[in-house]
Amino acid sequence: MSAGDYRHVLYLSRAGDDDTQVATAHFHQTYNARKFVDALFAGDDWSFDDHAADSARGSAEPGSTVVSTSGVVVSTLFHSDEMLEIMECEMTPEQAARRLSPEHLRRAAWFRAGPRLPRTLDDDRGHAERQARRVVRSSPRASRAGLVPASDVALALGTSPRDLRAALRRLGVPKPAAGWAWPPAEAEEIKRRIRGGE
Repeated sequence: MSAGDYRHVLYLSRAGDDDTQVATAHFHQTYNARKFVDALFAGDDWSFDDHAADSARGSAEPGSTVVSTSGVVVSTLFHSDEMLEIMECEMTPEQAARRLSPEHLRRAAWFRAGPRLPRTLDDDRGHAERQARRVVRSSPRASRAGLVPASDVALALGTSPRDLRAALRRLGVPKPAAGWAWPPAEAEEIKRRIRGGE
């Protein structure tokens, strides 16, 4: 279902922190949108703020953005009448008794808790260093073009690839950079060694 299929689309961010946490939430019913905003604000006071979402998404229409005292920003961007409808929603007793879906409650709690990214320059440097190490560890495997895979060698020997790898480890054959695969001549040597138990 696309965002266009919903009656209300809310854009979430944080005042002064919009580069680290943004999200959207979609609702068919106005009262559910209001309950979600209430869950996000969790009892905080709120006010209309025409500047809170400016840096994240360009200038929003005046009256289309509300912000809580804890800095959670909710906007309908270019639909001030929609935001007013949500924030002034008067629920029937039946609507008030209905609970917001568990998914929306979790999402509101997650967003309210704030971003889980580095919060200081030193944290950010540590994060960048960890990412760089991760990139080194996960460098791409060497090409296997033209190599004979272990599965083909195992098939020729009448065994499984798993048993073949176990035999290779027992023989002390190092795992090639491209994984368990060899040039054709080396594959023949591997077969000879396995058959001979060398």
